[in-house]
Amino acid sequence: MSALTRIAENRIQEAMERGEFESLEGRGQPLNLEDYFSAPPAWRAAYALMKQAGFLPREVELLQEIASLREQLAAAEGSLRSQILRKLTDQSLELNLLLERQQRWRRG
Repeated sequence: MSALTRIAENRIQEAMERGEFESLEGRGQPLNLEDYFSAPPAWRAAYALMKQAGFLPREVELLQEIASLREQLAAAEGSLRSQILRKLTDQSLELNLLLERQQRWRRG
């Protein structure tokens, strides 16, 4: 076992002892890797490279933006609320179009 592996394992163990993993979303649930393995190998490689470089697929960015807009919408009032709602609608439409395009591509 390399020194780097031991350091990583020690830090993970310390974080577990502090309970830092107790409130993670999806804790105790099996991972759904169906989408990952249904993607062509070249796409999986591209996604891995993008992740390592700190870039996200547009779909993931949209999901994050939509979640943020929903939070903002819950707290907004008046004309600001309608602006956020309009942006939320636009982002949701863009996401749906991207996902539909991907489904068509996968079906051939």
